[in-house]
Amino acid sequence: MEKIITKVEIEEILEKYQIGKKPLSLVLGWGEVTIIRYLEGQVPDQFHSKILMEIKNNYLEFARYLEKNKDLITPLAYKKAISKIMELKLEEDNSLIYLISKHIIAKMEDTTPLALQKILYYIEGFSLALLDENILSSHPEAWVHGPVYPEIYNRFSYYSYHVIDAYEFANYRDLEGLDEEKRQLIDAIIKCFGCYSGKILEEMTHLTRPWQKAREGLNDTDISNIKILENDMQTFFKEICCEYKISSVKDISKYSKKMFQRVVK
Repeated sequence: MEKIITKVEIEEILEKYQIGKKPLSLVLGWGEVTIIRYLEGQVPDQFHSKILMEIKNNYLEFARYLEKNKDLITPLAYKKAISKIMELKLEEDNSLIYLISKHIIAKMEDTTPLALQKILYYIEGFSLALLDENILSSHPEAWVHGPVYPEIYNRFSYYSYHVIDAYEFANYRDLEGLDEEKRQLIDAIIKCFGCYSGKILEEMTHLTRPWQKAREGLNDTDISNIKILENDMQTFFKEICCEYKISSVKDISKYSKKMFQRVVK
């Protein structure tokens, strides 16, 4: 006979996927008080226990149920659960862009999803120009509100335009997987661009040729998932470095200050 899931293990599921008791019951296709009864002491039957153990041990199995029954829960509950699934996937993949995103949030402590996306864009651009490599190992798409890295968007989208809760990353400063030159570039970008709001950064990125080129032929409000080409970014940011005499990360502020002046005048 298979082991019956315990109350503590069910509580771990709720925490793992940041989902409430009633929403979890509905996602699994059960009555909305099923999980509540189990937490109050009723012993799950073999059928329900097996499903709970499966989703506890495999986030992809939980994701399958979530997509199947997402219309049974609120949009916010769905977004929060999807965010946790994306977090688990990114951690499983040991995603460098997620590692850097956590560092940005911890370093700034006042980051919106919009601002995070634009800072990542400048990290990619200047790493291509100054280091001849994309240290994010990912590429943005040309969305309406500027460049967007979809995997990071999915992780933090439920915050909408609100500040990301930095509490979970409060002690996160670990970029040991990167050499000192790359860490210095990342922190320089945070310093030079992190002082501006997400909307200001959005307007700045709208002035960059790679984003403009990827959206050629589209109206301002047209939805698009066209990739911004790495070659276009490298060429553009190398030109920027030449124009503003940027030979090291210490010089990047020349460009960020000039762009700020352009978008606010």
